[in-house]
Amino acid sequence: MTRRVLILVVSLVGLLGLNLLAEGPFSADWTAGITFDPNGAFVSGIESTAGLSYETGPVLWTSYSNFQLTVGYLWQEFGVRGYLGAFEIHGNLLFGPSTSDFLYAQAIATLQFAGVDAGFYYACLSDAVLGGPADGFALRIAGSFGGLDIVSITEFGARVEDEDFDGIDIVHAATGLYRHYVTNPIVPGQGFTGEKLSVSGPGFGCIGSLETVLYFTCQGFDFVSFELEDVALGVSWLDFDLEVTYEIQTKSVALTPDVVVAGG
Repeated sequence: MTRRVLILVVSLVGLLGLNLLAEGPFSADWTAGITFDPNGAFVSGIESTAGLSYETGPVLWTSYSNFQLTVGYLWQEFGVRGYLGAFEIHGNLLFGPSTSDFLYAQAIATLQFAGVDAGFYYACLSDAVLGGPADGFALRIAGSFGGLDIVSITEFGARVEDEDFDGIDIVHAATGLYRHYVTNPIVPGQGFTGEKLSVSGPGFGCIGSLETVLYFTCQGFDFVSFELEDVALGVSWLDFDLEVTYEIQTKSVALTPDVVVAGG
């Protein structure tokens, strides 16, 4: 089934590319590298990557291919980015052609209206990847209210990469090569799994600005952090930033100072 899906997607994108070639700009790039090992095999590695892109009005279609001497056809990624009315759409499909496996899919839709940024993030990870199968989505809403910047990320089986959480790396075990994406599916199926709320704004007294981050999951409270920036120490050339994080699982408090010395 996976092999048939892979062949179908490759065929559809290929046909689509041929049709679009006559309608919009087309670009291609190709790179290759050879690794020599004087102590072993004379040629120890060959890598080749190829990128294609087609642009039709507000839509950009892309293809990324990677070949390795030891494993053959390693990655095949298809991407699309464009606009649908007021929405910006971004999607990715990743396959492992050497094993005919579907690996990962991601779909992102963002919308800006009345000073509010809203985003929908969906991802699916196959059982051919460590941690899979898994799928889920997340909703992100950000805006400014009363001088405060507020960001809410509600998780339904997926996390969105930000300053606190990483995205996901799809790693090829034999070579260590990877592809990185911002939407990380963490559990199979849907259902509420977490809420991350960030509030930042101007500080008070000697504190330039203050940010508070609260995160809890369906199991309960996870962590809370306070970040103070541009804390004045009464010396014109010296101030510092401080982040305080309390994690419920380890019952620990982490202090992360960052001293800033201004040049004279």
